[in-house]
Amino acid sequence: MNPYFCQVDNLKFNVGAFHKAIIADNPVQRMPNGPYWAEVLKHHRGEPMQAEFAELYKKINPNFPAFGIPHMEDSLETFGRHNSTDEFARILQYDISKDLLDKFYKFLPECISQQNIRFTYQRVVSGTFHHIHRDHDRPCTLFYLLSEPVAKTCWHTMKPESLEEFTKNNTLGMTRSIGPKYCNLEYTTVIQKNQWYMFNNSEYHSVHCLPEFDHIERTSVHLDFLDLTYQELAQILMDNGFSLTDV
Repeated sequence: MNPYFCQVDNLKFNVGAFHKAIIADNPVQRMPNGPYWAEVLKHHRGEPMQAEFAELYKKINPNFPAFGIPHMEDSLETFGRHNSTDEFARILQYDISKDLLDKFYKFLPECISQQNIRFTYQRVVSGTFHHIHRDHDRPCTLFYLLSEPVAKTCWHTMKPESLEEFTKNNTLGMTRSIGPKYCNLEYTTVIQKNQWYMFNNSEYHSVHCLPEFDHIERTSVHLDFLDLTYQELAQILMDNGFSLTDV
């Protein structure tokens, strides 16, 4: 089994048919849990931050931007097309109402719905890439793309010498986001529309606009498994008759 991403072949719930109900439900945008990296770099370059991100910026460890900015500059230099901070993908996440959520969960197999899961409606609304990172609050997800595929998703591993460096400097705990020069590319895929996939969020991954598109606009539904690893979720699915295919 691919350790990063695989297709769940016989999970047939068509979220596309549910999408109109999600939009009509007026999903509520979640507050971001940290400053948007484009805004941090703008601040670093002497440009004004948006007020909402400036408030978040005040609440984070003051050492974190100093550590993270070189990683983000590396990301922009490596992945960006125009060296513009606006190239960092802007990702918005939303919650839906309990009534709609209850209806959604009724369509899910019990082996999934009985887990500690969170429903996330997610939109990427701008930018050409999302930097290399690990999600802090969801070890793995079931991922369903609702829009046309306009991006590739890549998984990475930290280079051994980078791990040694961060461990020695006692900065390993700040490496949830990391520059590409510290990583090796391991796997790349273009996620297709209207298909369920199992997605390893706990490993380093990044998202990149395909060359034929100007920017990323992507809408997806995620079932976030909050206390299962990717491997544990795979075992539960296989034990309940679902087949997993490497893509």
